[in-house]
Amino acid sequence: MKIQHSFYELTSKQPIQSKILHSLRRGALLKVTFEDGIVGYADCHPWEELGDLSLQQQLDLLQKGKCTRLTAQSIYFAHADAKARANKRNLLESVKIPMSHYLMAHLDASSIVNLQKAWKNGFTFFKVKLGHNLSLEEDIFAEMAHLFPNAKWRLDFNAKLNAEQFWSFMERLPVPKTSIDYIEDPFPFTYKAWKKAFETFKVPLAADEFFKSAYGQPEAAQVLIMKPAIQRLKQVDIRQRLIVTSYLDHPLGQMSAAYIASLTTSEPCGLLSHHIYQDNPFSERINNRGPFLQPVQGYGLGFDELLASQHFE
Repeated sequence: MKIQHSFYELTSKQPIQSKILHSLRRGALLKVTFEDGIVGYADCHPWEELGDLSLQQQLDLLQKGKCTRLTAQSIYFAHADAKARANKRNLLESVKIPMSHYLMAHLDASSIVNLQKAWKNGFTFFKVKLGHNLSLEEDIFAEMAHLFPNAKWRLDFNAKLNAEQFWSFMERLPVPKTSIDYIEDPFPFTYKAWKKAFETFKVPLAADEFFKSAYGQPEAAQVLIMKPAIQRLKQVDIRQRLIVTSYLDHPLGQMSAAYIASLTTSEPCGLLSHHIYQDNPFSERINNRGPFLQPVQGYGLGFDELLASQHFE
């Protein structure tokens, strides 16, 4: 197996709320030639603050024949892409890609205008990142919820709160609880604390960072967030909903997540993440009809001409 890479950069339109705020993100596209001669492509986009090794460490280990959780998935997707390209078919053309929520990674003065545009385009589920400046964010969120009472909200705290802060937030929640689809990683997971929170507020809790701990624990976490960029699919308890999201990575990685989503769930997912970054030739090839992502033209995961034009080394 021969693995080559081509570096890329993505520039976000606004800070991305996670453990650290970002404006510029780096990754690498991989070109993998397998033993039988077929060639496939995949993304490698690490998030060091979420536990990934650096990009260079990922690539160095690959050259030594060693995989991380990220690059193991990259090889998996490259092989699926390669087989489809060899058979001259598109992986996504004949499958049903679930609808997506609209991601609001940063709340500010432009958020309401962006929400209005998204609603007009057919989005009804909105994922909102909270916890960086909660008092300001609550005011903006309250106004958005007032303007769009029929919207369904997915609130993501990235575990920035503790249990006491979360209790306080829920007690002053500015929207009916029935409009909250779920609250993601409100505070660090413990079975007892999350179970108590769900029993108290009757709002579903979703585990992303704490996927492993919450897996098979529907009394505490009613929703599991799966990121195919770093996770293999496992059988999920039927009492736990499965939401598939991108890794906020390259458009090629985004389409890889869409491929897994099409095989695993009918829930609204998080597959339309490209709009948080400035346009690039790959993102310009992505089309969506409102909340519905469309396959990219080409074989495998698409992007044939663009991938052929990259310099791999």
